[in-house]
Amino acid sequence: MRPHDPVFQHAARWIDRAAFGGLAGPTGGGRERCVVLPGALDPPVKSRAGGIERRMAGAGTSRRDRLSRAMPRTSPWPVPPCPRPARVVQVIMPRILTTLALLALAGLCGLAARAVGTPLPFMLGPLAGAAVIATVLPHRLPDGYRFPTGLRIGFIAIIGLMIGAQVTPALFAEARNYALSFGAVTLFVGLAHGAGYAIYRRLGGYDPVTAFYASAPGGLYESIEMGAAAGADVTRLMMQQFLRIIVVVTILPLGLSLWLGGPVGSAGGVTLARGDVPWSDLPVIALAVLGGVVLGRVLRLPAGQMTGPMALAAVLSLTGWLSLEVPQWLVNLAQMVLGTALGMRFTGLSRALLARGTGLALAAVGAMLAIGGALAAGLHALTGEAVDVLVISLAPGGVTEMALVALSLNANPAFVTLHHIYRIVLTVLVIGVLARFTPGRRDAPRDR
Repeated sequence: MRPHDPVFQHAARWIDRAAFGGLAGPTGGGRERCVVLPGALDPPVKSRAGGIERRMAGAGTSRRDRLSRAMPRTSPWPVPPCPRPARVVQVIMPRILTTLALLALAGLCGLAARAVGTPLPFMLGPLAGAAVIATVLPHRLPDGYRFPTGLRIGFIAIIGLMIGAQVTPALFAEARNYALSFGAVTLFVGLAHGAGYAIYRRLGGYDPVTAFYASAPGGLYESIEMGAAAGADVTRLMMQQFLRIIVVVTILPLGLSLWLGGPVGSAGGVTLARGDVPWSDLPVIALAVLGGVVLGRVLRLPAGQMTGPMALAAVLSLTGWLSLEVPQWLVNLAQMVLGTALGMRFTGLSRALLARGTGLALAAVGAMLAIGGALAAGLHALTGEAVDVLVISLAPGGVTEMALVALSLNANPAFVTLHHIYRIVLTVLVIGVLARFTPGRRDAPRDR
């Protein structure tokens, strides 16, 4: 009789239930149970060389056999791994519940921020709340938790649809001024990059490669990817790039409120969204979001998760085929998701490293905003465009975040987004060319 014969397996289960309480049998009575090894049910991880890292020895045998041999047990028969429902209960459900709890907290923080008159309340409030959770209570989060990327991309696409719907023929009537404004963006990229590099290199003591990519005033993911390939300190690089966006989206609305002498944009009740959009329009919005994301990926557009839906909505708007209207509650929800996603970027960073990085980011972003403000003042004298719109167009923030700031100020988000897309493309091209002349990496200083 062979071990794989059904009669042998039936006898083995009977003996196991009688002698060991049914620890191993996949069916039957007794105290049958299963065991989940940490990471055992996760997909294989690709190694740097591109191959697949084998989690256990025993190539050529089944995964169930390898798991069973690796598990301590009192029964001589293999203990079965937990089925897929056990993974749902033990791994997936805690992450879903954590995400829902974070969004509930984001709603409360957004309402509190609106009550005190904060600009962009449904983004800055959730950002602050999520940052507190990520830095003060990271041990309360499930192991390996990351805010869902797919959820963030979906709501970024909604913002893209809203921006694209603002593209009208009047936007192209101002094209004669684009040569001057694009020239100012070109000058801004060079000056801002140089100022940021000097701050991270001299004040922060970063090695040349890390300082070079951390000071890039655009191209968040591109700069991180190229910096990692060049040997930069990836932890510091990612921290400074995300802090750049967070500091800009926090300081800029507050600074404009102080400069204008009162609440601006959404804090003052200004919005480009509608509150009376019927629920029957939601399927159309969902289809447009899906089509726009696919378009952005097919065309490989920069920030395609937003520019793809934006381009689709712009075409529909200019041709008159369809006018997409996004309800205000959906815009608020999008801001809550984006703010929470930004705040959760602080997870896993030590407080000393985060405090030091925040100080450097404040200095670097302050210098960049000063450069952008000076250029905006010059452009205002030449073109007559509003200074606040030009300042937003020259700010070193993310495309989505700056578009939301423009929306909150009742400015044309399409004008602002167009300049930020140009800034990102130009920055990526510049750092790609200058990367050939950057010096070799040195050891980064330790945190004190």
